[in-house]
Amino acid sequence: MAQHLDYGFDHYKKGLHLKKSSLTPCRVIAQYNYIYDLAAPHGVVSGECSGKLLYANELLPVVGDWVLAEAMNDLAIIHEILPRKSAISRKAAGRAVSEQVLAANLDALGIVTALDNNYNRNRVERFIALALQNNIEPILIFNKTDVCPDLEKTKEEVARHFNSYRSYFISLVSREGLPLLQKEVLVPHQTIALVGSSGVGKSTLINYLLKEEVIPTNAVRQKDQRGRHTTTSRNLYLLKNKAMVIDNPGIRELGLWQADKGLARVFSELEQLAAQCRYPDCQHLSEPGCAVLKAVASGELAQEQYDNYIKLRKENEFLKRKTDKSQAANTKKRWKSISKEIKRIYKNKH
Repeated sequence: MAQHLDYGFDHYKKGLHLKKSSLTPCRVIAQYNYIYDLAAPHGVVSGECSGKLLYANELLPVVGDWVLAEAMNDLAIIHEILPRKSAISRKAAGRAVSEQVLAANLDALGIVTALDNNYNRNRVERFIALALQNNIEPILIFNKTDVCPDLEKTKEEVARHFNSYRSYFISLVSREGLPLLQKEVLVPHQTIALVGSSGVGKSTLINYLLKEEVIPTNAVRQKDQRGRHTTTSRNLYLLKNKAMVIDNPGIRELGLWQADKGLARVFSELEQLAAQCRYPDCQHLSEPGCAVLKAVASGELAQEQYDNYIKLRKENEFLKRKTDKSQAANTKKRWKSISKEIKRIYKNKH
């Protein structure tokens, strides 16, 4: 295989045993429906999936993937997706229950929040759960410190609730915090994806890092501080120090996807309390002897944290029932048995 140094191929292949191939390893750096921009050893080329990959495999390339491609005139044909070391996924927007992979082969997930009334602790916990589920380091980036109504209070709250994660407070107006962010987060040959709502400053941050206006940006609406979608596709950018940053469109609907491990790690304090419950299958809703409810009542556990845990757990369990066919079959069988028992009892009474 040819070496691909610029976009982190050496970093990617550490610990992997890749088979020899006459095809060229390329990294997906942009996606436009079924057309891709690929970083190849000789430069950036356009590519598309082979018929076999497109129709015989549910797994299609996403930004950040390493693929094996064959040069065909002006278009490269992607024949294989190399193993993903990590990926960030969510439930696809809408009613359909399906997975949407946002980006692959990440070392970190930069969770960008604006401090102009955009800060939402529950949303941050949701992003953290998705990152930890896939063993990706969550890094919290709080932008717009220059317009934060009470910066010190916000910093105290972040330190209290998110002290297990690296946090950075920055301003793209005053440049506060940016040198430290660049030094500690943007590591050569590693990839970080930026996620967050529209208008939090993801694209502006990348423009600053690239030292040029590569991505168009829009101001937020003043009446409600809601962002307007500027980024409409995912793109991977190579910085001068060889660090890589992926820009994502603003995410309005962030559904969990198979996040058991991620939730357990985000709410580790609550999970430790759960081990003290009287019943091992306690749902922490109304059961007697529930250590979690006792902690909420005493103030040891914040009501907001408990509420968000229950909400996210219910959402995750609902998706598991929908996606796990065996679990769905067992649930159907159990309810069928319950229905028969109800009918039997009703019949005996009459």
